[in-house]
Amino acid sequence: MRSLLVIGAMGLLSCATTGAVALPQPCPVSGIAATSGGNPFASDDLPPIPFRARARVLDQARLAMGYDLHAPGWPLLVGSAADGLNASVGVVSTCQSVNAETAYRGLSTAMLAAYERTHLATEDGLVKIAATSMTAALKDGSRYWTRTEVKKAPRADLEPYFGLVVGKAVPFPVVVLLQPGSPAHAAGIGTGEQILSIDGVSMEGRDGHAVMDVLAAVPDRDVVLELASAGEVRRVITLNRGFLGARRAIGCRILDRSILYLRVAHLGPAAPSQIRQAALSAGEMSRRLIVDLRGAEDGSPITALEVVDLFVPSAEIAQLIQRRGRQRLTARTGDPLEDSRLVVLVDRGTRGAGELIALAAKETRRGWVLGEKTAGESDLFLDLRLPAGDVIRLLMGRVTRPDGVGKLGEVEPDVLEGAAPAERGRFSDLPCPGTLDTGEVRGDALIGRGVQLLEGSPPAGK
Repeated sequence: MRSLLVIGAMGLLSCATTGAVALPQPCPVSGIAATSGGNPFASDDLPPIPFRARARVLDQARLAMGYDLHAPGWPLLVGSAADGLNASVGVVSTCQSVNAETAYRGLSTAMLAAYERTHLATEDGLVKIAATSMTAALKDGSRYWTRTEVKKAPRADLEPYFGLVVGKAVPFPVVVLLQPGSPAHAAGIGTGEQILSIDGVSMEGRDGHAVMDVLAAVPDRDVVLELASAGEVRRVITLNRGFLGARRAIGCRILDRSILYLRVAHLGPAAPSQIRQAALSAGEMSRRLIVDLRGAEDGSPITALEVVDLFVPSAEIAQLIQRRGRQRLTARTGDPLEDSRLVVLVDRGTRGAGELIALAAKETRRGWVLGEKTAGESDLFLDLRLPAGDVIRLLMGRVTRPDGVGKLGEVEPDVLEGAAPAERGRFSDLPCPGTLDTGEVRGDALIGRGVQLLEGSPPAGK
């Protein structure tokens, strides 16, 4: 079988070296790549390096089909990977336009052709070519990082889900990925285990998205999972949310002896409960708040909604569009911070969840938004760290304004007409007991402007 593929690869290379104008080739298949009954992971028609590389690419394609908002088909994903490999050896092909079986076989041939052509090709090198082509074909901002690039790229964002990714299976959803060092990893959960129930509620018939939503909705407590392995051995484990909450999400200062300043450095799942605790422990000082979201770029829409819920009595703040439909993000009444006066600080580094919080404060007229126009990047991405250490980023959803029309977009700060320039260092500045200290902030004129506003008249609508 391998000899047939090698002959096919040599034929491809001869096309690339004749000097003639190369016409786009149909998905190249020489011989028949054994599919072992259609299971892409079971065939052994490639030498070790291309075989392992192909398994990683197919695993990425499977995850993309399960999680990306656009839910592309197998031929587009795998065919695009094959086209990228063919291009690396000078062959223009159209693998993404064929049927699923031909696209899969084309990936085998293209990967072997690239391997034979370069001789020094590594597993990582082949995966990078194929996966980069595949994610680019999604045309939605999805992308791929090698193990080396992961060190410079954003961290894998599995934190809101206790460090695991869940996929659809029958009758119960199954664990498909674990984040090393996460609560799920520390608890000994294994890939392939089915999740039977969460806190006593059956997960039968639910897809992976629904299970991850259930986990993400647990902000600051442990959660009990009932699991079953492939051998149907059942066990109960407790995931420790305190492992995530140990990371301090905010810094705190007391300004002018009556204003609480909160620097939100990290909008992870622990942020809402830590903001609540800091504000409530401050007593009367929490009646006037400065929430600094400058540079806040991570966090999910669900985390943003939990923060907004602390301050906004009742309002629909946005819609979240995902593969399974639209979800209205609505703040509800009942939080003691809803009577607080609020200043939100933003800049060009404020993205995603930070923008959603700023928009809610602005459009519900809860307070002032000061600083620079935000980034306008509210799409929801999920960074999946794969077993080999590489990462694939997939578009999970889009956040729109409450009417569901258009993206969330940039948030414009309030224009304070006739306001005098804020003076630096005109207010007292003390650390909050028992919280992460941000250091003195008296040198920040924007914070000074916030102090002036909170000591003056309330915002329109209050």
